[in-house]
Amino acid sequence: MRRPALFIPLVFCFLTACLSFSCDGGKEKKSYIPAISFSLEIPDSFKNDAGIPTAPARVFVFAPDFFSEEGKLLDYAWEVNGKAAGEGKARWLALPSPGSNALELRVSDSSGNYRTRREEIHLAEGPVLFLSGRVYPVRERRAVDTVSLYPSSGDIIPGEVIVRFREKEAAFRSSMAAEGLQELERSKDRALLRVSPLRNTMGLNGHSDPMEASVEETLAAVEALHLRRDVLWAEPNYRRRIFRIPVNDAAYAEDPRRFWPLEAIAAPDAWEQTRGAGTVIAVLDSGVMADHPDLKGRIGPDGHDFVNKQAGTPSDESPFHGTQVAGIALATMDNGLGIAGVAGEATLMPLRVIKNDSASTWDIAQAIRYAAGLENASGRLPQRRADVINLSLGGTFHSREERSAVEAALEAGVFVVAAAGNEGRDRKNYPAAHRGVFAVAGVDQGLMRHPDSNYGDWISLAAPFGPVHTTSAWSLVRPQASYADVRGTSMAAPFVSGVLALMRSLDPFLSPEQAMGILEKGGMTRDLGPLGKDAGTGWGLVDAAKALESLVALAVAPEALYMGMGGDQALFFLGKGNGGAGMPVSSLPWLGIREAAHGLNTRTFAVSLDREHGDFPETGGRFFIAIPGDSGDSLYPVHVNMPPADLYGLSRDHVFVVLEQEGAGKKRYYPLNEEDRDGGAWLWRMEDVEPGLYRVRIQGEGLKGAYPSGEGRPVWVFPGAPGLEHLDFVVEVF
Repeated sequence: MRRPALFIPLVFCFLTACLSFSCDGGKEKKSYIPAISFSLEIPDSFKNDAGIPTAPARVFVFAPDFFSEEGKLLDYAWEVNGKAAGEGKARWLALPSPGSNALELRVSDSSGNYRTRREEIHLAEGPVLFLSGRVYPVRERRAVDTVSLYPSSGDIIPGEVIVRFREKEAAFRSSMAAEGLQELERSKDRALLRVSPLRNTMGLNGHSDPMEASVEETLAAVEALHLRRDVLWAEPNYRRRIFRIPVNDAAYAEDPRRFWPLEAIAAPDAWEQTRGAGTVIAVLDSGVMADHPDLKGRIGPDGHDFVNKQAGTPSDESPFHGTQVAGIALATMDNGLGIAGVAGEATLMPLRVIKNDSASTWDIAQAIRYAAGLENASGRLPQRRADVINLSLGGTFHSREERSAVEAALEAGVFVVAAAGNEGRDRKNYPAAHRGVFAVAGVDQGLMRHPDSNYGDWISLAAPFGPVHTTSAWSLVRPQASYADVRGTSMAAPFVSGVLALMRSLDPFLSPEQAMGILEKGGMTRDLGPLGKDAGTGWGLVDAAKALESLVALAVAPEALYMGMGGDQALFFLGKGNGGAGMPVSSLPWLGIREAAHGLNTRTFAVSLDREHGDFPETGGRFFIAIPGDSGDSLYPVHVNMPPADLYGLSRDHVFVVLEQEGAGKKRYYPLNEEDRDGGAWLWRMEDVEPGLYRVRIQGEGLKGAYPSGEGRPVWVFPGAPGLEHLDFVVEVF
């Protein structure tokens, strides 16, 4: 017999109000906020046999519409145990610990008036559990499309090498000068080195320039550094170039159709909800014209010049690429001048990495870390980290240093957006092709992929390629503010950066992973090509209004399912949200879905894989479950990760699987020994694990990996949780 889900209706009642008053002695309230209430529900999966909720638990909270005296919908913010937990009137919240857990709803208006409602939920302790899994070691994954390419002086900066040492203070530093290597900059265990041409006195390929090492000498130095025991990896300092196609049609500046890009991405509809106030967009580019009338009110205090190594707002130079990109993202709106940016009330963090139309991956990586509020070679940190990083630049060769910086920024909660490139072919450009980056292709005014825009399965979405009318400058003696019509994926990228700033403005707790999940569910774009994702425009044309609607549309937890290596069974939980949700369906014959339980406002679904079915994908992939709703279907992602075919040896000492409890900081270690080997994989197991939220990762020299993939995700350890004996993951060996 099905036990009813815990459901606690909270009646409307007057609480002690927290209201602000006008400045006339506090005699008159600025605004009236009604008494508030909310309901909460915990699914049966998080209860013991006696029907008592146990930790950890997911709780679905749902509040009705509350309006101000003026009839405007008020803002909703949630806290769990005194910590911010998200916004919106319907959400899934995580309760990780046993004992008393305090849930608080704060309803406020634009003037700062608010009311709060607080409820407490007591969670019992659950029984200790057993966890296990396999570790699959593979060689470091590199971009296959660049292996056969040989870099030229246009691809790398001759004489410069990026090195990551095995230790922060390596003894190698004392011997660098004798080996013809000079340390230019350092950040923790990473350094930028200069290769002296004297390193190879005979020269290579006839090179004899006494001032600069050749490309061949630079690559030879990289190979030599790879052989050192104190070096984890080494790579050239790759060049990144801007993706702008200039046009000289001055008459177009007077054409009212110049605002077609904002109409194409539904920006005016989104501005009814937010214009990006409170967010910061870091533009890593050529600098900015600080006194441009459409930008000077948007520039924040945290600019930095990574080319000249100095703090302050970096000035732009011809062709004013950075000024053009910044204007598309956040030019001031409603000021009677020029243009409107997508997020016209956001703040600009201008970071200069470009000189003479190119940038180095070292400077880009340091600027990314700086923008994310992380330690970097400049020795400085911003007063406030960025919400979005825009990279309207790129290059063909994959950089580990750049990839590491991108991963760190994503882990810090910063969105990363990059241009796909203007070669008009199926070739990856980086940083756009790094995992987790919003890779932006370009469309023309007919909303077709522009023929000069790169394409491929790595493209995330598309935005207007041009012509785009934006802020710029012209210069004879000193730069003068102007506007220009420009084209390129460099100009497409800031449209996406602006939309992400709008999303973060509405939901300050929106993570890069959540935003990518919204994109993959079709909630951030207008589909242009074949249904779903395609090589030309990814998930489609970015749609600002639809993206904001998706923030409050469907309440589902977790954000995605990871199966295959994570087991053949999984659960997901669906909340009532702002509209009805029908029975989830799948067109895949090997993917089963059934309703496991339901409450008043929640439903629990069990998903299963049939590996014996003839159509089962042996190599895995990303698939979707369709969830019908009032405004159409939402796509819920299911990642099927299968064990890799080609495994690599893991003959290293002091290798551990680490189990770290979220919030508590408790860690447990399982050392991998020879008896744990199972063919090419390694088994690990931990007994007597308390229920809770955990992260599972590898620890060891030259190793990287976490469950289920990439940087990892929290594992919900509770009685009845499926897959706890299949916490398998891939480890990259450097």
